[in-house]
Amino acid sequence: PENMLPLFDSMVQLIQPEMQRHCTRWSGDYEQWNYNVQKVRNLIIARYNAVVPGLKSCYNITGPFSVKVNMDPPAAGQIQLNSLSLSNFPWTGNYYGGMDTKLTAIEINQQYKFDHWESINNTILPNATSKEITVKLTAGDSIVAVYVPRVVADSVVINEINYNSAPSFDPGDWV
Repeated sequence: PENMLPLFDSMVQLIQPEMQRHCTRWSGDYEQWNYNVQKVRNLIIARYNAVVPGLKSCYNITGPFSVKVNMDPPAAGQIQLNSLSLSNFPWTGNYYGGMDTKLTAIEINQQYKFDHWESINNTILPNATSKEITVKLTAGDSIVAVYVPRVVADSVVINEINYNSAPSFDPGDWV
């Protein structure tokens, strides 16, 4: 209900200023409208309270567990969490245990490459150095995608340039 109730309340606030006039014009009852709004709010709460236990018993899941996803260093890449593309970190959401939670490290910054995952409470499969992993949550967790600077082994580094030496100066092996 933490998402649905604020959405519902925002719609009620949009409609409410017009409802008295609507009821007067179309022979409605403003008090009945308020009563119906409360009934819908109660239904949203009751549905949530029924759906969560139903999911747990039907699918043998645990939780939900709070999962925080982060990246080190910041802005080194992106992370795909199931169907979500995450680019703002840290990111937090609630996920159920007893089912696969999939994460993929995506390299978007040419200066960094993915190195490994870190998890405090859960096992990373197949291993912590795979870009694509699966976690079966048994507890809340903080999962971090760790990137390292990309080093190009065959690159040339020029750190000194002698530009237009005097004719009497011997530049030696300077470029």
